Amino acid sequence: MVSPTKVLVVKGSRTGLGDRVRAVLGGLIYAEGADRSVFVDWRDGMYGAVGENAFDRLFELHRVTRVQAEALDEIDVEPPAWLGRIHKSMDEVYIEDGALPWVREHAVAKYSIDFGRLDYPNRTIVSWEFTQLGKLRALVPSDLRQVPGEQIERWAWHRYMKLSTNVEADVEDFFRDQTGTTVGVHIRATTEFADEKGYINLREYFRALDRLLRQHNVARIFVATDNADVLKHVLQRYPQACSRPKWFGSPGDPIHLGESCPDQAQMARDAIVELAILARCDRLVSVDNSSYSILARIMSERPPEHHVVLSARKTILARLGAKFRWLQSA
Repeated sequence: MVSPTKVLVVKGSRTGLGDRVRAVLGGLIYAEGADRSVFVDWRDGMYGAVGENAFDRLFELHRVTRVQAEALDEIDVEPPAWLGRIHKSMDEVYIEDGALPWVREHAVAKYSIDFGRLDYPNRTIVSWEFTQLGKLRALVPSDLRQVPGEQIERWAWHRYMKLSTNVEADVEDFFRDQTGTTVGVHIRATTEFADEKGYINLREYFRALDRLLRQHNVARIFVATDNADVLKHVLQRYPQACSRPKWFGSPGDPIHLGESCPDQAQMARDAIVELAILARCDRLVSVDNSSYSILARIMSERPPEHHVVLSARKTILARLGAKFRWLQSA
């Protein structure tokens, strides 16, 4: 029986929505396996007003018991880094601790529980990331224990999560009266992503889209991107291409970190609506190592052969920079 007094808190971090939702999926698998209630804490102001839980505006949960912030214990908490600070955001705690050069492995060890352990005696335990998914395989159906992690996350999405009613209504509006094949394409085009995970030339997206146009009666190409210049190029090239209106930062800057964004809550809603539209498309062109792309594939009910996955490649200079940052923080 789920204990209302034993809670897993899933924190948000200064990452995109894809990373955040994937962290929630891992947390939900863990919480059900450990018989814990759940509090998803997105009150940090990244996707809405500070203090408002943005998660509740965007998603609904089922098959888990949810609690409110008042149920959290500030003292009986694990990991110890959250002692007396459970009300704070991941970003606040990280800055208070000196904001060392970011190394995900170190941050996981300090600020997240070990997903391989289900018997924490503490009333409140905390996670914030999805990199420990492999430790959760014993908690999923036996036929999923040897499959790639993305398939486990897909199972978790459809088991535990769905869009909020208002977000779902926006997605339905997009597809209303639609005939023919809809192709979705997610183009990640920020300097941050290119430095950390690699780069895909726009011509590769065009080649993938051109192949799909030859193979199918494509009525629309839905474009989701974080770069206004890229969007302009795609719209100019393909007469059937379309997008939803939204705020953009400077070309190359991540939208979710844009300090000049006039409405963080609307920005988050736009991102989730676009994500859900991508997932509903008949065919999808996406990026192999972008969490936003991965989440679109996770949410999709289309078979894998309907997904064209492009591989991002890091430059030699970017690889050397990543290695240097690792050594510097060791």
